[in-house]
Order: sequence, then structure tokens, then C-alpha cells
Amino acid sequence: MEQSGKVVLSLEKVLYSVVGKRILSDVSIDVTCGTWVAVLGPNGSGKSTLLRVLAGLLPPTAGRVRLHGKDLSEWSRRERAQKLAFLPQRTDLSFPFAVRDIVAMGRVPYLARWQSESRADRQAVDDAMLMTQISDIASRNVLTLSGGEYQRVMLARVIAQEADILLLDEPNTALDLQHQFILMDLLESLVGRGTTVVTVLHDPNLAANKCDSLILLDGGSVYASGIPSQVLTIEAFRSVFGVEAVLTENSTTGGCQIVPIRSVATVAQGPKVGHIEDASDQ
Repeated sequence: MEQSGKVVLSLEKVLYSVVGKRILSDVSIDVTCGTWVAVLGPNGSGKSTLLRVLAGLLPPTAGRVRLHGKDLSEWSRRERAQKLAFLPQRTDLSFPFAVRDIVAMGRVPYLARWQSESRADRQAVDDAMLMTQISDIASRNVLTLSGGEYQRVMLARVIAQEADILLLDEPNTALDLQHQFILMDLLESLVGRGTTVVTVLHDPNLAANKCDSLILLDGGSVYASGIPSQVLTIEAFRSVFGVEAVLTENSTTGGCQIVPIRSVATVAQGPKVGHIEDASDQ
């Protein structure tokens, strides 16, 4: 495990474009060992693309991606998979694999061709299923699962990979409230053991109260980065998300509590037709 506080993954002035359209522009970030980083931003701001560039699935048009100080392109696919585990926003399967077989795919980076699972591999799979609470459906056909069950299976596959760095694109998608809390507690536990976690999240309250640092994207560029209180400001919600918000302290967690009030566009439109002013409007 890398030393705490050491930069393990970084982007340096990264540009990513498709057919001349810039998706990411001049993005520079450092991810330190044993921290939990959330990537936030409105739809189309480049969050998923950023994660795919970090994972090495999309080569940057310009700039550099470094893993443990070495250019990501210099790592073999097997080496990279032993260091980085990636959970995409969507994973579509068309074959009726058993749940356990899907989770066991996380061990592929450690197996030679035609090599059978070792005892350690089987233990890693069992532990991952236990942590994500899917042990009881290990023999189920993955195509028969609910959306939330399916998401937990995909997460278990990533955990079974036992990589030092987890890159998770909206990992709480389709999860009910209870399993969202279980997921957040699980990720918090992994970070406590030294795992580095980067997650794309849509819920700023989850990010503010669980994550060590945030990266806020706007139009493919980094609008702000740092600890939650530095990033989640009233002006950031107004400028990036286009909403008026009230920020207060969460009396239970001590973190920030964000309450969106209304769209900035709604405010700009002014009173609706037929609005009757009362004395307080004068």
C-alpha cells in the first residue's frame, strides 16, 4: 500500500476532444493515497469522461495521465488492472452468467491464461460478495436481478479486484436509501484501510459529508477543487448548477447541508403572469 498523502494518480493539463469538440479542457488534478474524492458537476460537464481518462480507457488528446508517477500508457493492461479498478455508469450484460461468476471476473488481472482460481481468489470473491450483501444470490442468473441488485454485483466485481484505486461512476445508481448508506459506509471503510476512491456523484450532500475532497467540473474544466467547504459555495451552485441554494451546517455530521431552493432561470423570469402583489411586494 502506498504511503498516505502521496500522489497516486494525476492529470496534467489534459485535453480530450471528439471530432473537434472539447469534452475536457486543461484539466489538472492530483489524487492522493487513501483519500475519497468526489467528482461533481451538471449533466454534460465531463464527469464520466474524466473517470474514463483516469482509468486509461480514453487516451487524452493532449496532456498526461500518471499512475504512481509513471505515465499511464507505460503500464501494461494487466499491471494497470491490478492498480486501478473501474466501475462504469452502465454495464450491459446479455449472457446469463451466475452472480458469483461475474464477481470472479474481478480476479482476471491476477490469473494466467487457463489458470484456475486459487484459494486467495475465491476468498477475495467471497469477501466482496459479503461486503456488498449479495452472498445469498451468488447462484442467481444475473439477468434476473433488479437494478439495485445488479449494481451491487458490479460493485462486488470491482472490490474483488483488490486494486489500490477504485474509480466509480455513480456507484449509488438504482440503490434504495438503505443500500446507498451501506455503500457509503463500505467505501468509507475501504478508504480507512488505505484504498483510494474517486467517485462521480450527483448528490452534493453525500459528497459534502462523506468525501475528503471534491472536484467540481463545469463545461469540461475544473471550476473548483479542494475540501467540500471550499468547493460547495452559494456562488458555485448559482454559476455551475444554475440553482439558488442555502448552505447550513449539518448538526449531526458537522458537515455541510445543501438545500436547493429554486432554479436561477426561474428567478430571472420574475413574477409569473397574474401574480398579485401584496403589501410586502411594494
